[in-house]
Amino acid sequence: MNACDCRRGSLVVLAANPCPCGNYRAAAGRDGCTCSDQQRRRYQARVRGPVLDRVDITRHLAASSVTGAAAIDVSESTAAVRARVSAARDRQAIRFTGESWRLNGQVPGPALRERWPLLPDGAVLLDQLLVDGRLTQRGAVRSHRLAWTIADLAGTEAPGRAETEVALKLRSGDPLMAAWLERRAG
Repeated sequence: MNACDCRRGSLVVLAANPCPCGNYRAAAGRDGCTCSDQQRRRYQARVRGPVLDRVDITRHLAASSVTGAAAIDVSESTAAVRARVSAARDRQAIRFTGESWRLNGQVPGPALRERWPLLPDGAVLLDQLLVDGRLTQRGAVRSHRLAWTIADLAGTEAPGRAETEVALKLRSGDPLMAAWLERRAG
């Protein structure tokens, strides 16, 4: 697949160590890391801001061993995932009939907000994060698009608060943001 072939979709994967030495493990403390807090913050700051604002999904992965990877329980078959993704893409194609785009990721922000808004409870959540300065306008649009994709995958008619929260968690990769969203949801 050509990275510019928008008809088939594009995927860009970025990877970075948590610190210059690569041994920092947030859950286990320093865990062999030789970097100072200042070095780690400076290292992480290189990919913050405008770069991360353009990343839709962020995940922090723990190192795994070969035996750990083999022990992963896969509860959903590839065929089931393929069917769900195909159904989600069909929903998007129907929604965007007559438009120049076919996928949620291709819809311009203004058209998305005007013609395919979030349900009120999801919109209120994004608005509050914008007002609090926890989310940029670009981040809000990307979260909005991702919420639509989550709704499409779930077979939901339109994204509300639940889908918006999942989108924000997937985008942030930040345990503090995830914890804040959990508290607000509870």
